[in-house]
Amino acid sequence: MEDIRELFAKALYNRRKELNLTQDDIAEKVGTSKQMVSMYELGKRSPKIGMANKFAEALGTTLDELLGIEDGFEEFSNEPKTPEARLLVKGIDRMPEEQRKAILNMMAGLYPGLFEEGTDKQ
Repeated sequence: MEDIRELFAKALYNRRKELNLTQDDIAEKVGTSKQMVSMYELGKRSPKIGMANKFAEALGTTLDELLGIEDGFEEFSNEPKTPEARLLVKGIDRMPEEQRKAILNMMAGLYPGLFEEGTDKQ
């Protein structure tokens, strides 16, 4: 998986090319130098969020659109990914304490290490 710096570098370069803009054009619009634009496009520097937003604005888009983020940072979400998992999560919260503990113990037996330190097992 690419890190955010790589995603930003590719997106900045590709969008600038789509708009037929030079690095000088973008640098002028965001108030930086051509050399800094080059560093960002090569992934050698990561812009602060304010600067990243200036780039997006200069390119006529939002930062989310520039990075191809449709629904926020979904892949970093703790939300269950499948319909079945979502139903289980909702259902287990509604169970009586004794049943909930029994289910959690069964899950721990099926998936050793599931409830390691730093998880939400109660």
